[in-house]
Amino acid sequence: MSTIFSYVFEKLTDPLSLPLPWLAEWILMLIVSEAAYHVSFKKVGCLYRDGWIEKKNSGSFLHWTIRFVIFFAMWACLCGVIWLGNFVLAHFAAVLFVVLVIAYAYFSLYRLLNFYLKTGGRANA
Repeated sequence: MSTIFSYVFEKLTDPLSLPLPWLAEWILMLIVSEAAYHVSFKKVGCLYRDGWIEKKNSGSFLHWTIRFVIFFAMWACLCGVIWLGNFVLAHFAAVLFVVLVIAYAYFSLYRLLNFYLKTGGRANA
């Protein structure tokens, strides 16, 4: 039964790739796959220990399901980080301008609110 789950997992995760050069993609996908394996292995081990599951087939099913969910979530986060990094690098000046405007607005609002909270809205004369 584990062979079937392994086959389904491979078919579901095979088309998932990262927009990176092949070596960097291969290394990152290896890290994601190993992390998903270890997390699912520990979670299913805890379920066995606590008596939530008793049969090998149910443990195998849970292992592959948890592994796929974690793999997919980590892959999606990596894709988002890579996309954001590429966007920032492509539009560095615009991103820097927006960050500076937001920081200026935040600190101006902070100083204004701090002034009104301390003085009750009255200017020192």
